[in-house]
Parts: sequence; structure tokens; C-alpha cells
Amino acid sequence: MCDMSDLWDRVYTYGECGLSTETINEVLDIIEKQESKKIDIYDYGKAHCPICKTDIHGIGKIKFCFICGQKLEW
Repeated sequence: MCDMSDLWDRVYTYGECGLSTETINEVLDIIEKQESKKIDIYDYGKAHCPICKTDIHGIGKIKFCFICGQKLEW
């Protein structure tokens, strides 16, 4: 598997070869969502996606947010 910084460098290189800024930004957003983000768990037992703040049900079992697609770390 590639290092994430290597993937970012590759995307920018493709941009220099003619991809639109919009396409590059979409690809970078997808790459960023593949990096695990720590879940927000509150005292009252609810968990929230760190990106879109959606309630996460199935604590410890869900690997990706159903709303925004962010990879989750428990």
C-alpha cells in the first residue's frame, strides 16, 4: 500500500498533466477519508463521526461513516 503523502504527490502530478482543479480536490478528499479519524465518544455513550458529526450506532463495529464515508478509528 502506498504512503498517503506519496498519493498526494501523485495527484498533484496528474494535475500538472491536465486534470481540473475540481477533479484534483475531489480525489484529495477521497484520499483524506481513507485516513482513519478518531471517533468522538461522549460521556453519555453516544459516538459521533469526527467529520460530519453524525451519530454512530454499533460502537466499535462500524468502520466507515454511513453519511460522509470517513474511515473511523475506535
